[in-house]
Amino acid sequence: MNPGRLDTKVSIMEPSEALSALGDRGESETFTELATRSAEVKHLRGSELDKAQSLVPEVQTKITVRHDSKTKLIKADWRVHHGSDVFHVMHVLPVPGGARPHRIELYCRLNG
Repeated sequence: MNPGRLDTKVSIMEPSEALSALGDRGESETFTELATRSAEVKHLRGSELDKAQSLVPEVQTKITVRHDSKTKLIKADWRVHHGSDVFHVMHVLPVPGGARPHRIELYCRLNG
């Protein structure tokens, strides 16, 4: 991985449980920032888009981050904020780089 490609900052958001007005825990659309990381945000086109959509049909964007103690926790259904854009993580793919993953590719769709 070329570190120069990780040229933008993103905020990785994990879902958090919120209490309803009645004090019940339940499904929520509330997210808490887990970390801010350098990333490459790539809007997919052509054969790269076709390949990604064979995994998850709704994918539009690939976000690449370095593997670390925080990013290894990312799961599908998390969010990534990049400027005013909010991406919904659809698929998480650790990319091998020796004994442990070197980077993590997040296949996302733009919320909206």
